[in-house]
Amino acid sequence: MQIILSFVEDMRVTVCARDLGLSRTTVTNYYDNLRGCYADALEDDPPLGTSLGPYECDEFHVKHVRSRGDVFIDLWIQDVYERESGLYIARIVPNRSAEVLEQLIGEVIPPQSLIFSDDWAGYHRLNRLGYRHHSVTHSADEYARTEVIEGKEMEVHINTIEGIHSSLRSRRKKKSSRNVERVELILKEFTYRHSSRSQFIPFKINRD
Repeated sequence: MQIILSFVEDMRVTVCARDLGLSRTTVTNYYDNLRGCYADALEDDPPLGTSLGPYECDEFHVKHVRSRGDVFIDLWIQDVYERESGLYIARIVPNRSAEVLEQLIGEVIPPQSLIFSDDWAGYHRLNRLGYRHHSVTHSADEYARTEVIEGKEMEVHINTIEGIHSSLRSRRKKKSSRNVERVELILKEFTYRHSSRSQFIPFKINRD
């Protein structure tokens, strides 16, 4: 029996198809099926923050995503990164209003946790919701600062999570391959890979 581990080793579709003599469509469908296994595992056991932080919270825009037929839309994606464990959680959201952003934060980040964000208004109520919230003011070209928080010197920034954004965007450089379903699957893949779980357990291997 031969098991192909190309997905786990992060081979691009084009490279994998070329090296294995397969079509891009075959490899793309294969990768999406594996991402579906990750999505199923996350649905059965959703990831949750494991500490009181710090967490980095942000949201970003993905443009020109195929919705239905030839209709293209823009998507907002909200994400959370836990510095201590490396946990990363992302999902598509309808907008970046306070009500929407607070929902994911309330679901995955424990109360009283330390949260870092930018100065977007959607995060302004976090202190009132029981979190310890500090922000950097991107609109004033502030992207990081050192601050003493509860007697401990800390780096206030969201640079880590913004680096993950760059990695996610690199998966979507080819506009023709963008669709809502694939964006959702890639977010599930990133979330699972940062959840400190086995990369192999979700996969069902046919031994026939």
